[in-house]
Formats: sequence, C-alpha cells, structure tokens
Amino acid sequence: MADIYFVRHGQASFGQQNYDELSELGHEQAKAVGKSLALFCQPHLFVSGSLKRQKQTLDNVLSEFDRSGLAGANTAVMEAFNEFDHDNVLNVVYPEYADRSKMVADLMKEADPKKAFHKLYQKAVTRWLQGDGEFNESFHAFEQRVEGGLQQLIDQSEKGQTILVVSSAGPIAMCMKRVLGAPVEHAFQLNEVMANTAVSRIMFNEQGDSNLSFFNSYQHLPLNKIKVTYR
Repeated sequence: MADIYFVRHGQASFGQQNYDELSELGHEQAKAVGKSLALFCQPHLFVSGSLKRQKQTLDNVLSEFDRSGLAGANTAVMEAFNEFDHDNVLNVVYPEYADRSKMVADLMKEADPKKAFHKLYQKAVTRWLQGDGEFNESFHAFEQRVEGGLQQLIDQSEKGQTILVVSSAGPIAMCMKRVLGAPVEHAFQLNEVMANTAVSRIMFNEQGDSNLSFFNSYQHLPLNKIKVTYR
C-alpha cells in the first residue's frame, strides 16, 4: 500500500485586494499542520499547486519538517491541483458584478453580508457544475485536470511510499469524489465543510484501487489554540 495526504491551504486573504496570499493566521495554521504531520509521516514527495497560497502553505509545512530533522524529500509543483477560477465563475453568472465594488455595496445592504455572498457563490458554482455558461474552464475540464494529476501521482508511487499534496478545497473534494464514487453534488458539499489546513488521507494498492482513510482532520488547530477557518 501507498498513501497520499491532502492538506488544504491556510486561510487566504479573503476580502482583500489579493486573495491569493496567506493571512497572518494562515501562516500560523500552516506551521501547525506541518508540525503535526512531521510527528507521524515522512513523505518521499511534497507537492503543491502553483497558486501562491498553496506554495506558501507548503513552505511553512516544509520548514516544520526541516525543524524536525526530516528534510531532504523531493518537491514538485503541479498545476493539476490548482483551484478552479472562482472569479471567472462569478463573472459569468453575475456579469453585473464585474465591478466588485458594486457587489460589495449590494452585499452590505443585507442583514448578513457573508451569508448573502455565500448564497451568490453557491448559485454560481451550481451553474458552473451544470455547464450553464461560457466559463474559462468548464467543470468537466476541471474534473479531468484534477483526476489526471491524482492518477499521475498514483502511477508514479511505489509500495510503502507517502506523498503530501497541498491544494485547495475544490481539487481535494474532486479527489474524495473519485475515491468514494460520490455524485458531484455530494463532492462539493465536502468542499463546504473543509477547514483551512485540514488533512485528508487516501490509501491505494499496486493496482491503483484506493480507499479513504480519513477526511477533514484539523485537530492540530484547536490543540494549538489556533482559530479554525473555512476561507
């Protein structure tokens, strides 16, 4: 058997001009998950997507492995594990909000702006899943991209090896979908509950048959008195 640990990136800069950047809390979360993982696994390969928040999370994880004397593993960047383009999905479904300041202004009129945005976002993602719109990357293309990356890692792994992948909620949910054989709607429900720096693990044999070991484990955060976040 071999295994892959999936780590969602730390908290990004939600609401800021550049979302693709870890917040101060996100860096703390990433260090905490790295410290925890270094206690019980020694990957032969560390992978991240090419997004800044993913690479920053991996850098923090690697620093904790170095601190534990477990440095030396190979690293790789695989765009297959990048998140889908949320901005493009929102722009296609809500062209009237191409100017984000207008969206913010409308949301601030609501009793709960965060809840109101979540409803907008859910509607946009549902349209994307249904293929209802001209998106830069269709859901089908996204699904194929992620599954291709996962299969590549499985094909390249040898018995007893461990891989650690830092990615985002969408790609990790797609990997869980494949392992569980779940409908896509259920897979994206997993997306909704995945905490920042949560860890999930799959195991697979030489024939490529895979099983879920655990999903969305984030006890390293409360154990270190670090806030649990979901964006």
